[in-house]
Amino acid sequence: MTQIGIAIPDRLRLGAFDVIALEDGAAHMPPSAYPGADFTRHLDLLDETGTYPIRMGAFLVRSPHGVILIDAGAGEAAIPFPLQMSQADGLTNPPEHLMTSGRLPAALAKVGVTPAEIDAVFVTHLHLDHIGWLMHEGKPFFPNATVHYGHQDWQSLVTAVPADDPARQIMEAAHAAGILRPYPSPPARLEGDAIHDATHDAAPHPVDCAASLVGAEAGSEVFPGVRAVPVPGHTPGSHLITLNSDGRRLIFLGDLMEHPGQLTDAGIHFMTDIDRSVAQRARALIFNQARREDIVLVAAHLTNPVFRRVSSHRTWLDATNA
Repeated sequence: MTQIGIAIPDRLRLGAFDVIALEDGAAHMPPSAYPGADFTRHLDLLDETGTYPIRMGAFLVRSPHGVILIDAGAGEAAIPFPLQMSQADGLTNPPEHLMTSGRLPAALAKVGVTPAEIDAVFVTHLHLDHIGWLMHEGKPFFPNATVHYGHQDWQSLVTAVPADDPARQIMEAAHAAGILRPYPSPPARLEGDAIHDATHDAAPHPVDCAASLVGAEAGSEVFPGVRAVPVPGHTPGSHLITLNSDGRRLIFLGDLMEHPGQLTDAGIHFMTDIDRSVAQRARALIFNQARREDIVLVAAHLTNPVFRRVSSHRTWLDATNA
């Protein structure tokens, strides 16, 4: 298992898919970013600064049908660690930066892929650290790729933010460049143990939520063997991206899971989740289904391991050792 900052990428073969974790950078998150988390039970997650280091990056997927990216890193950034954040968490040795990024081009080159070879980018949601390399110096960084995203994020994460917000600027430039394609799936809504399609609100047709979220036919096919499934717990337009090949399944969770302890502690959340109850229920359903069906789970910011399985005892296993 690799550590953040080590050049050898984590990778997994899933049927016809070759999946590679690409590093763009890292962030140092204060414990207060995870409401409900007791870090005295997770001291192994904290470094010498008292913060939780997480990965920033993207995932390269090679298949017989083309080369795609899941998310697009954070772009070139060096964000100082806020003094008020240090004070709020009582950090006596805070890190210099909250986030540093900019290594995605080198990570692609290391695995022998040029930006022009990317056929499509599937974005889990529109936060900056997932769209940072969509545009570079005013042009699409992946010149031959279409960019797929959840249009429900546009109002709250693009239109509603200041004009100088970096994420807004990237998405407006991408729109002007004509590279954006919204996912065809409508927003999902979790109610109790059911999920239904918002396009049928007049006559909702609840279905089994576990099957809807992680079943082989969940969501909409957006590329051969690749499906997008709306789960609006982290942001309104958040989507899971699933790979299905040779009877095996992998789910890119985006930011639905931000802390490894969420597997067994449903009370752990992330500070920017817009609907904690939806995210919490979705995680529970996915974890249970992953345990029963041996589905590989990949969270955007987690490492050690990057590719995870859920054991019969509800512990994490490294999927690359399967």
